[in-house]
Amino acid sequence: VAGTYNFTARVIDGVTGCVDTVTTSFTVTNGINMTVSPSTQVCGGTAVLLTASGTTTYSWTSVPAYPFADPTNDTQAVALSGTTTFYVTGTLGTCSDIDTIVVTINPVPTASIAPLPVFCRCDTVTLDGSGSTPGLSYLWTSQGSTLFNSTLMNASPVICGHDSIELRVTNPATGCARPV
Repeated sequence: VAGTYNFTARVIDGVTGCVDTVTTSFTVTNGINMTVSPSTQVCGGTAVLLTASGTTTYSWTSVPAYPFADPTNDTQAVALSGTTTFYVTGTLGTCSDIDTIVVTINPVPTASIAPLPVFCRCDTVTLDGSGSTPGLSYLWTSQGSTLFNSTLMNASPVICGHDSIELRVTNPATGCARPV
């Protein structure tokens, strides 16, 4: 509990009967309530903004080492190529605290559309997304065609003219997605 405490120790020599008294006091402060944020899982290629709060000075380090622009800032913008553990030491007066945050980089799925075969106007074609990461969620969208099986790796639109078609592959476990 925060406050100033006084302690007295009285020592008596059992042989001589001599007495000595030692007094000391110390102050306990409320300490530090430092926090570090954000989310600990991000998709590859995403910049992460790390923010520490609750103290007056900060010092950031990481494993593997990251080249911070200024490791003494409370906020750090980092672009990571792999999972990294960050340590931030915060100081407030004579008290200090160390917090740790692990940022896990989840892979972005592959999205791929095979070239369209030659077709005649208003024809049903097969959209082939088999070069995409298998076993994930797929969503085909079109600007003007009617799509059939739009949530499968291969879809079948009826194309009657100029159109723009997109395939978005999403990993439902991580939320990482890639459109093509």
